[in-house]
Amino acid sequence: MAADETEMLSVGIGYTSGSMTLSARQEFNNPTGTEDETEIKLSYTEGALTFSAASDTGQGVTTHYGDEAQMLISAAYTDGDVTVAAKGTDQDEMEVSVSFAF
Repeated sequence: MAADETEMLSVGIGYTSGSMTLSARQEFNNPTGTEDETEIKLSYTEGALTFSAASDTGQGVTTHYGDEAQMLISAAYTDGDVTVAAKGTDQDEMEVSVSFAF
C-alpha cells in the first residue's frame, strides 16, 4: 500500500512460483476515480533468458508510447556482460538493444 502528495493511493501484490512471477497493482489517482488504473505483469525467467508481458489500463490507447503503452511484451538474454533485449508495444513499436557491462 502506498500514498503520495498528489492524493494517489495504490495497493499491489506479487506472487512468485519457480521461474514465474505475477504482480498486480491498482492505483486510485483522485476522488472522482477518473484516473484509476490497473497494472498487471507476468514474467518468466529461466537461466539467462527472461520473457515478460505487462498491461496498464491507465495508459491511453493513442497517447502513450514506449514503456508507457497499454501492452508491453519483452524478452532479454544475458551472456556474461552482454545483454540482448527486445520489446514491442500495442502501438506497433519495436525496440532491440544490446548493452555491455564493464
